[in-house]
Amino acid sequence: KNIDSKLSIISIIGGMSKQKQLRIIRQRRPHIIIGTPGRIINFSKIKFSTLSISNISLLIKPTES
Repeated sequence: KNIDSKLSIISIIGGMSKQKQLRIIRQRRPHIIIGTPGRIINFSKIKFSTLSISNISLLIKPTES
């Protein structure tokens, strides 16, 4: 989603095509990525991924209610 033309936000979650999500990340180069922990780890391990765990500036750990 684009909240304004200067800020790009996408979500990456399991159950959706990794290839499609990776293509969206590469094309849109988002400022903010919201994702499930598993998918973020998956993308950080892909050899030519643009997502790096070292670039994470805020991580919120999910909890069970």
